[in-house]
Amino acid sequence: GSSGSWVQVATITANAGTWRDTGLLGGTLYYYRVRARNSKYGSSWSNEVSVRTPLKPTAAFPAWKLYK
Repeated sequence: GSSGSWVQVATITANAGTWRDTGLLGGTLYYYRVRARNSKYGSSWSNEVSVRTPLKPTAAFPAWKLYK
């Protein structure tokens, strides 16, 4: 994230609209960024976004909405 290194956590299929990050720790700040890729090229990285997970698990934590 902001002051550290990045780790790839997922590769999703073409035209995927959502992605859910599971197994996160409660009350923890996570940073995300995305980019598009094809067999030859990759786009620039998006701006990063930070998300703090709730201290207590919720019944349904919303999935990330990926915008095209």
